[in-house]
Amino acid sequence: MERATSDQSNTDWNEVAETIIREGRRLDVIVDGLFWLARHDENQLEAERVDVDLDDLLFEESQRVRAMSGLSVDTSGVQPTRVSGDPAMLKRMIRNVVDNAMRYATSELRFASYFAGSYAVVTVADDGEGIDVSQSDRLFERFVRSDPARSRMSGGTGLGLSIVTEIVTRHGGSARFVPVERGTMIELRILVGL
Repeated sequence: MERATSDQSNTDWNEVAETIIREGRRLDVIVDGLFWLARHDENQLEAERVDVDLDDLLFEESQRVRAMSGLSVDTSGVQPTRVSGDPAMLKRMIRNVVDNAMRYATSELRFASYFAGSYAVVTVADDGEGIDVSQSDRLFERFVRSDPARSRMSGGTGLGLSIVTEIVTRHGGSARFVPVERGTMIELRILVGL
């Protein structure tokens, strides 16, 4: 901005405006994530308990991904999967995981949901480069990115998966990366009736 104001005649003000808007959105995401984690840390988040259809949340996300990217989304593995939980938190959990997968996908995402014993399982997979699953636990820590060399534009804030961990824990579950032949897959387990 300083450079733009010092040389106003050679400044592309549309580009400056787009940059400011983009950075403002990025800061909004960071501040929102930090506030959410702070409220969680102080046990100030009230968790609602109602029936939530995780399959519906995945179908909503598949429509969003298709509308905003060139990625294809395979939902053939999505089965009816209802849990008792906080709808806003569960929606945020799935959105964070999908946003993360979109960032690294080459051309496709794959969603699945099903029951395994007393848990509802959600998986989100991408066909990107993949990660070392044996080292993936650290990715659920705050401010950790899979590749520190990535730019702010493509690498996220390092808060999304830590928020996912807090949400699944509040719902009696867990989150982990699982080995796949190609790309990356995250598995979320939510206790069906907490």
